[in-house]
Formats: sequence, structure tokens, C-alpha cells
Amino acid sequence: MKGHLIGAFLLGLGLTSVLSPAQAQTTTVTFWGQALPPTDRAALDEIIQAYEAKHTDVKINYVPVSASETDESKLMTAVRGGVGPDVYFLNRFATLERASQGLLENLKPLMDAEGVDLSTSYSSFAWGDVSDDKGFYALPFDTDARVLFYNRGLLKEAGIDLAPFDPANGPMTPDQVNEIAAQLNVKDANGQYDRIGFIPWFEQGWHYTWGVAFGGKFQDSKCKVTPADPGAVAGLDYMGRSAKALDYQAVQQFLNSYYPPNSPAQSNPFLTGKVGMMISGDWMLPQFPQYAPDLDWAMTYVPSPDRAITSWSAGWSLAIPSGAKNLQAAYDFARFATGEDGQRIYVQKSAHLPTWASLIDEDIYDEHHVFFKNLLPHTSPLFQLPTGALYWDELTRAQEAVLAGTATAQAAMETASSRVQPRLDRACAR
Repeated sequence: MKGHLIGAFLLGLGLTSVLSPAQAQTTTVTFWGQALPPTDRAALDEIIQAYEAKHTDVKINYVPVSASETDESKLMTAVRGGVGPDVYFLNRFATLERASQGLLENLKPLMDAEGVDLSTSYSSFAWGDVSDDKGFYALPFDTDARVLFYNRGLLKEAGIDLAPFDPANGPMTPDQVNEIAAQLNVKDANGQYDRIGFIPWFEQGWHYTWGVAFGGKFQDSKCKVTPADPGAVAGLDYMGRSAKALDYQAVQQFLNSYYPPNSPAQSNPFLTGKVGMMISGDWMLPQFPQYAPDLDWAMTYVPSPDRAITSWSAGWSLAIPSGAKNLQAAYDFARFATGEDGQRIYVQKSAHLPTWASLIDEDIYDEHHVFFKNLLPHTSPLFQLPTGALYWDELTRAQEAVLAGTATAQAAMETASSRVQPRLDRACAR
């Protein structure tokens, strides 16, 4: 960057010979993203290299920016200060909320100028995540699904029948899984957990996971949330009952000991044999051979009380923040990265699922990944709301209260509704 500033200064003095033609014509697209796991980052780097090979006049500068999935305060500060990036790696369910805050460019004029209709190129749920009746504000990237992973070795050692875990027999019930998992619990001489069979709220065991499993409905429209839906409440109540049975504080002490915040991926207690079962997603597939090559693992469906196959899908997108300095170059790169060629690289290298519709049935999935792909017809999309990030945070607050035993599931969900719906009403009135 300093070299560019010096070059610009010398150009102002008429010293044009200091820059080569290639330097003078190169456009640098600044791309803010997450600090990705190694396999995901390697896949993204390959996408960037493939794009740059075709566009030798463009340089993509990927900058990992620490942020949570619902906190884009750094982006907000940068955009409003006129120093935002050209491309932003954005969690899709937050797209409409960030757009309503004026942080994202409406990409429809760029699509219209290109003369294409991208709405049919992507999976319908992914397109719904990033669009409203005024336009669209990001290009969908990957998606995913959730399953129950289990440690076959531990189950065999405990003499547990593995037949209920066979996907051919359909999902187990949550209570059935809890009963089996209790046989894997081990405590040390001080009465502290040394191994836990199943922690329903660990990894992807979210309010949404269990709400969907219990048949819950979380929104009625893009302007109406329904966290107090009976199924959503039942899912959260199951989490609360499980927390009470396991002793929530004892479980948290266990997790803080074996998997404290910011631990490396290889410390995941499922990978180390300290947790027997967990709900997680397809991004785990590359981690098993990398971090736990001797782990005897398998997967089945997320448990549900009526034994229906359920899961949910979210994912990332590439957005262009308002005021981007290199709007057209940013759009061109985002189109490539989230298009057929870019997503094919990402699917094969990182084990995520595509949102580019024509890739769903392409032969690019290994044996384990096919199981996730086949879940897509059974998955529920995450929120499509102009307050999606706020809603997630409030549901998480409700979950924490129920797990800690400070609120009933019904009361916690009603509180979430009271905090989200007024903001949603204002957003929809704009």
C-alpha cells in the first residue's frame, strides 16, 4: 500500500516512469473475510488464484477480520468512515439486516447491466436469503446441513446396539439418544465429568436445530417472527430438560476444561474421544482425517420426536459494502467466486455444499458428502428477515437462560419475540 501512495505522489510530480504499465493498470480488490479453517482458506485461496489467472489486471487482497457471525461493527465503522472493503464475506442470514442499515450495495443494477437473471442460478432458499422486493444485496456462496456424528468405538466398548444409529432405520428420538448417551458418561474421583455421551447444546445443537427437529416454525413472513411457536418452544424445553439432567454448570466446567474458547479445531472433544456424539455439519468431514485419523466415527440424522428427517441450512455470501472503491471489479470477482467455477472448487476442496443450482447433482461429492447433499430436500433455511442477526442473538439469549434454569422455554421465547418484533416492524415500514 505504501508503494502505491509513493507512486501516486511521484505521478503528481510528473515522474511517470516509476510505475511499470502492469503496476499502473492493476486494480486491487480488498476482500474482508473470516479467519477460516485451513481447508476452507485453502479452497478460497484457490478460487482467488483461478480468478487472478483469468484477470491479470486484478489483485484480490484477502484480509481476515475478526468478527462474530452477527457482529459487523467493524464493517459498519469502516463503511460509514468511507474506508470499507470492496467485498465482504457475510453470513447470509444477516444480509437483509445489513442492507436495511445501508451497509450494502444493491447489486441489481449491476446484474441488469450484465444482462443476466441470477435468481434462477442459485438455490431458491439461498436467493431468498439475500433478496427482497427492492433488489438483492449479496451473492450466495456455500451452504451446509447438520447431522448427528457418533463415536462407534465408544458405543461398541459400552456394548450399545448400533442398529438405531443406522440411517436406514430413520432418526432416533431425542430422549432415546439421551438414554444411550448416559451410558457413556464418565466422572473422575472428584465427581467431575471426564467424558460425556451427548451434550444437546454443543457445537450445532442450537435453539434452531432443536426447534426445527420438534416441528417448530420461527417466522411467518419477512415481517413476522414466531419464536413462541409450540414446536420452537418444545425444542428449547428439551434443551432445558437435558441441561438439568446433566447438571448444566458441571457440563460447562467440562467444556471449559477440554475445549475452552478459541481452542484449535483439533481440540474438539468429539475428535479427542471426550464426547461420544455431537450435532455438527459437513465442514467436519476434512477434520476427521486431518485431526483424528484413528477415530471410528459415523453419522446419522438429527434426532426428532416424531422421527422425521430434519436439518437446516445456512451459509455465507459475498456482498459489496456501500461506497466500495472498485465496484465493478468487486462484482466481477464475486460473480466468479460464487458462480459455477468458484463453487465447484469450494465444494470439492472444503466439503461445503453449493448454492449454485446446477452443481447440486454434479458428480463432485465423496461418499460422506453425498449423505449431506441428500439432506438438502429435508432442510429448513435460516431466517430471511431484515432483523436476522438480531433474531439469532435474541434466540441465543433465550437458550442461555433456559439452559441455566433462569427462565422457562415459553417465557424466554416470548421475551425474544418482544425484543425482535418491534424492530422488525420498523424495518418493514421503511
